[in-house]
Amino acid sequence: MLKLTENIFRSVNIALVNELKCIYARMGMDIREVIDAAKTKPFGYMPFYPGPGLGGHCIPIDPFYLTWKAREFGVTTRFIELSGEINAAMPGYVIEVLADALNRRFSKSLKGARVLLLGVAYKKNVNDVRESPAFALIEGLEERGARVDYFDPFVARIPKTREHGARDGGTAIRVACAARTSRWGRTHRAHGARYGWTGDRLWERTFGRGTVDPGHRKRRDWRWLRRVS
Repeated sequence: MLKLTENIFRSVNIALVNELKCIYARMGMDIREVIDAAKTKPFGYMPFYPGPGLGGHCIPIDPFYLTWKAREFGVTTRFIELSGEINAAMPGYVIEVLADALNRRFSKSLKGARVLLLGVAYKKNVNDVRESPAFALIEGLEERGARVDYFDPFVARIPKTREHGARDGGTAIRVACAARTSRWGRTHRAHGARYGWTGDRLWERTFGRGTVDPGHRKRRDWRWLRRVS
């Protein structure tokens, strides 16, 4: 029960900032600036950050053990179920934002676009792809007609699972119409890849671990992507 309580706490708070992210983005506000300001309060606040979806086993799956058990006692778990719905919807949100960014900045449709996904593990610097939101991103993009490649130095090949087929990753960064990060950290920088546009133009990081436009005054969160092949 201790583990479930901790996992549920994270799931609910991540869902909250994911929802706030969607709201603030529509208002033209940067949620990371809001969170950075809020965490200056010395008590009563713990920062959580939005992302493209949940992965692993602890947060997207384990909270629903309590949902199942609670039903035996005639209790509903509205927070747990709502947070699951919000977090599960984030890959779809990311795809919509990416489609809008390609159209708005480059007058290009997702159909026929080449998209490079940087990172497929569910957290940084590991090779664990269990329940990774990258699966939903890849499949959703391909359903919209995009050609998707991925690069992750820790995951040369995505293994076959019950729901997804095996897939090989690129051995080097390729030219793409857009690049986006599903997880960030030292992973890609360590292999010469930096978050950004793979060709001669900029790319707009649509969600990943924070949304930053290259024109944003805080330039610490984006980089040019040096073409390596």
